[in-house]
Amino acid sequence: MLIDFKKASICLKTIAHPKKLKMIYFLLQKKASVKELAEYCNLKHNVASEYLSRVKNKGLVSSFKVKKQVFYQIEEDALKNIMGCIEKKIKIGE
Repeated sequence: MLIDFKKASICLKTIAHPKKLKMIYFLLQKKASVKELAEYCNLKHNVASEYLSRVKNKGLVSSFKVKKQVFYQIEEDALKNIMGCIEKKIKIGE
C-alpha cells in the first residue's frame, strides 16, 4: 500500500483543532446545521462556518441545503476510524 504522507499530514492538520474535532464528533452522530454545530462547539456562527468550509474543501464533510439552511454530514468514513483511535486514548464528548 502506497501512502501519500504529505496529503495525510495536510488532512490531519485540517482537523487538528479542538473545536474542529468536536464538530466532527458531533457530525458522526448526525447531520447538522451550522447553527447546531456553532452552539454545540460554543462558537460564533461565522467561525463555525469557516471551520466547516476548511474541512469541506478537503473532502472530509459535504453539505446540502434544505430551504435556506445548510446542513453538513461526514463524507469521509476514515474520520470514524480517526475519532475511534482518539476515543481509545481519551474520553470524547465531555
